[in-house]
Amino acid sequence: MIIAVAGKGGAGKTYISAGLAMAFAENNKNVYAVDVDPIGDLGVALGMSRSEVSAVSPLAAMREFIETGEVTL
Repeated sequence: MIIAVAGKGGAGKTYISAGLAMAFAENNKNVYAVDVDPIGDLGVALGMSRSEVSAVSPLAAMREFIETGEVTL
């Protein structure tokens, strides 16, 4: 299942996205939460520190994931 959340600024997209990601994860679902906003507030909303968020590779640089849908951690 893929869920995309879009809307105008200040509409609560990050809050809704983080809540959905956490709810699915708590129900033993594999979750990939992708934040295309350069500020990266979704990672912070999910419990990451600002330094952890800044260390994450941008999706555009993740060629393997783009081509295969799999991530090597």
